[in-house]
Amino acid sequence: MEQAEEILDMAKAESLEISDKEDILTPKELEEKTRDAVFEDALTFESSGTSGEPKRIPYATENLEKQKIHEKKAFQIGGMTEEDVVMTLGAPLNSISGWASRSGSRKLGAEVLNRSFNDYRNVIKSRENKDVTAIFATPLVAKAIGEEIEEEFENPENIFPGMSKGFMFGDLLPENLKQDLKNQWGFNQLRSLYGTVEADVIAIEDETGKLAPMIDRLVIEILPYENGEKKQEPVDIREIEDETKGSILISDPEREKIELTRYEIGDIIRVYPGDPVPRIEVLGREDNTINLGGAPLYENELHKALVDTYGSRVTDWKALVSRENSKPALDLFVIGQIQEEKENFLENLFERAPPVKEAYSDVGSGIIDHIDIHVRHDEEEIRSEISSEKIENDVKSDRIIFGKSF
Repeated sequence: MEQAEEILDMAKAESLEISDKEDILTPKELEEKTRDAVFEDALTFESSGTSGEPKRIPYATENLEKQKIHEKKAFQIGGMTEEDVVMTLGAPLNSISGWASRSGSRKLGAEVLNRSFNDYRNVIKSRENKDVTAIFATPLVAKAIGEEIEEEFENPENIFPGMSKGFMFGDLLPENLKQDLKNQWGFNQLRSLYGTVEADVIAIEDETGKLAPMIDRLVIEILPYENGEKKQEPVDIREIEDETKGSILISDPEREKIELTRYEIGDIIRVYPGDPVPRIEVLGREDNTINLGGAPLYENELHKALVDTYGSRVTDWKALVSRENSKPALDLFVIGQIQEEKENFLENLFERAPPVKEAYSDVGSGIIDHIDIHVRHDEEEIRSEISSEKIENDVKSDRIIFGKSF
């Protein structure tokens, strides 16, 4: 399999640049610029906006071929070949996921059998299911449609005997869900794809287990976090010398119809230095960041600490963030056949998130009220315990819940 460094145009990556004077572009600002605009000669996609109205993102018709090449390279880095036969469970237009999964796959030379999750049954009814080797989907859509197929036909692994590759986008892919999907669909290879409607594919998981960023099309920077504080000076991920967390900024210098420069998506990533191609890991949404006495804690750090402690015995979890006696508190409700093992969990958590260890070591001085583990049998039991009166805002991830007191 070719490496990202061999597939990406490194000469072009070196030539991409943006002005140091460019301001940060927020989702709200981009939404306001595109809401009522008329885009001629463009394919316009939509996604959820900050105001409740769809965010409209145009791609110039004359540049769609470049976009397809961009997607082709990403899928190639992820392990797709021209021999693959693809079934997409992406969303139909006006979403980008169905279009991008089809266009990039075909550009690579792979065969695509359908258009979106709306017509996957046609693949089965036309008896082409035995030819399918790869699918695109969000993790939860893949799981839900797998359950539909099992109920209506039989086990997806039997329906799609040639299935070997899964490309998952749109959400974090925790290890337990990854294993569930492998068991359900029969994947040999399951890769995470990181993208947005604004920038298309940003990065894709390669054989390193981390995300290879598409630096020959996008300039990717971060606003680094230092001592729990977000700095306002952007840093190109190619210039980072040590593992660093930060809020990701995306720029597409070749973009037409809209200017996409230093667009702050709202995701926190960790950058792993590399020459010429660094790798990244998505830690979670910035608005899901748990602030424990000034120590930031991210969803993916919590999840990995749970996996480090309990392995695949954890089937799901939720975190309730509250304030007890004016101090931040974290209650983790874990579903699985496990013992509490709080001290072991804390040790793993502190290894994943060292700033939390510093804050927690001062519990007696009033930095954090508590970090507790609660083992439960199922999600219904958790819901009954975390009553709706406690919840002020269930943000984008349904695993992190901020209580009214917080």
